[in-house]
Amino acid sequence: MRLNVTGWLMAGGVVLVMIGCGQQSNPGDKAGTANERSERPRASSGQRTQQSQVQSSVYTDPKGFFTVAPPTAWTVQEYPQDPRGKVAFKDPKTGNELRVLAKATDISDIGALISNLKLKEQELGLTMNIEQTVFNGMPAVKRTSTVTMQGITRKMLWIDLLVDGYSHNIQYSSTPSGFDRGYDVAWKSIITYAPTHKQSTPGSADVKKHEVAKWLRLAQVSIESGNVSAAKEAIKVGLEVDPENQELLKLKSQITAK
Repeated sequence: MRLNVTGWLMAGGVVLVMIGCGQQSNPGDKAGTANERSERPRASSGQRTQQSQVQSSVYTDPKGFFTVAPPTAWTVQEYPQDPRGKVAFKDPKTGNELRVLAKATDISDIGALISNLKLKEQELGLTMNIEQTVFNGMPAVKRTSTVTMQGITRKMLWIDLLVDGYSHNIQYSSTPSGFDRGYDVAWKSIITYAPTHKQSTPGSADVKKHEVAKWLRLAQVSIESGNVSAAKEAIKVGLEVDPENQELLKLKSQITAK
């Protein structure tokens, strides 16, 4: 099943599809080797100010997937009904966002992840500037793109990690004009991200549960925005993963009844 760009991004398909740390001045810099770069916090004259713009207290994912220190004064949105590790931080003044999504995956390594992302890039006709890098000493993938969804254009940065059978995606997004201005604060927060290393890798049941949660969330968001076509696509794909999922079947019934 091939989804449109809006649906796939909303589902976190990269995210995985949000979606690393070394010396970097901005997301477009080309420092390092062609195949692998190291993402580290960049030094600047305002470094002390940036430090104060990140909370000293660490946010701990209630489901145990990660910790991160969010930007100061940004609002927090949690998703307690979602089995995945998921949170969104938002700057109430600028609308800039920092999102995290962690879930079980059957993608085996960074090479397989890059192949998967490049395939999606081709299918969607969306340039994501996919690069292999190193984030806080871990192999990672970095992507940047400017995307228009439902008439709204956002510039986005994703960092993707694979740790012990779990994918971790960190995503920073802003308006194209505000992306660079908000980047320093967002990056200062991003580099505090630490995956929780599970004692064992996830089983197939975990992968299935988290995959279904992705399509369920996309269907719910699509219905809320009035995009019934995208909701039907998401429900169909979700039921291919879990034909007996009661929440998806209920949404399918609701849409059919309209």
